[in-house]
Amino acid sequence: MSYYDYRTFLKSKIKLICPDLKEHKDGFNRDNIDSITASGGHHILPGIIRSEFITAQCDWYQDVMPINLWLIFCGGRYVKEGIDYALSKASCIRNEIIARDQYPIEPDKIHIRSEVLNFGAIGAPTNDNTVIIEMNINLYLEYCTNYCAN
Repeated sequence: MSYYDYRTFLKSKIKLICPDLKEHKDGFNRDNIDSITASGGHHILPGIIRSEFITAQCDWYQDVMPINLWLIFCGGRYVKEGIDYALSKASCIRNEIIARDQYPIEPDKIHIRSEVLNFGAIGAPTNDNTVIIEMNINLYLEYCTNYCAN
C-alpha cells in the first residue's frame, strides 16, 4: 500500500464530516497556508513507514505509518467559539478514523486499522483567527504475504 492509499483513506474520513475542507497541497511546507485553506482546510504529513513481522502463520505483516494531520478552521469573530467548533469537528473525524467496524478482518485481504494518539488546538503562525487542530495518528496496514486457508 502506498502513501496515496493512506492519504485517500484519511481524506474520505475528513470529507464525510467536513466536506468543505480543502486540502493544503504543499507537501511539507505548512508556513504558507493560503487564504482559501485558512478558511477551511487540512494537511496530511506522513512519517516514516515501519514494517513489522506479526506471525509466521500465513506470513502476517503490518506496516505502521505515523501521520500528522492538521485540520484548519476559520476562528471567526470569536476565536474561542471557533476553537470549540473545531475541536467538536475534530472529535467527529477522530471517531470516523478509529471506527473498528469499517475494517473487516479477512485472512486474504489487506485491512487498515488506526488509532488517534492525541489531538488539540494550536494557533496558526500568521493569523490569530485561524484555528488549527493537530492530530497524531498511527495507521496500521495488516496483510498476509502467503495466503493459507486453515
